[in-house]
Amino acid sequence: MLSELNEEIEDHYKDKKVPIVLDVHQATSRFIIKLDKGFAVDFREGKLHEILGFESKVYDQPKQRGKYIADISKGIDDIFIHCDLVTSLYNEGTSDILYLFSPLNPPSSMIVINEINPLFEEVNRNDYIDSIRMYVTDQDDNIIDLNKGRVIYKLVLD
Repeated sequence: MLSELNEEIEDHYKDKKVPIVLDVHQATSRFIIKLDKGFAVDFREGKLHEILGFESKVYDQPKQRGKYIADISKGIDDIFIHCDLVTSLYNEGTSDILYLFSPLNPPSSMIVINEINPLFEEVNRNDYIDSIRMYVTDQDDNIIDLNKGRVIYKLVLD
C-alpha cells in the first residue's frame, strides 16, 4: 500500500520533485509523512487518516509520525473460511469452519494470501445439495468486507 500511495503522489507531480513522501517506521508500525517546505497534508476529510494512524487534522511540519499504529488490515489477525456443508472440530467444539489461517505479513500491513493447502472435510449432508453458503470472517467472527472484491471458492466434492 505504501508504494502505491507514493506512486499516486508521484503521478500527480509528473516530472517535478515530489514534495510529499510517505514512509513507515518499522519498529513502531507507524506511518511517517515527510513534507517539503510550504506543503501540508489535510486529513480532516475522509477516513484515510484512520488507516494510516494519523489524527484528523492538517499536517504541515517537515517530518511527522502518526500518533497511532497503522491499521491497514483493519484489525484482522486470523481469517476463517466457512462452509455450511461441513462440520469440523474447532476449539473443542464443532463449527462450519472449512479453513483457518493467520497471515504471515507484518502487523498492520495489507493481508496477502499466496496459497491455501487444501483441507478435506466430510460433507454433513446425505441428500442432494441445493445450495452452498460460504463466507469469510475474522478472529472475532465478523464478516470481512472484501470491498466487492471477487472471491473464488474451489470445492471438490467426492
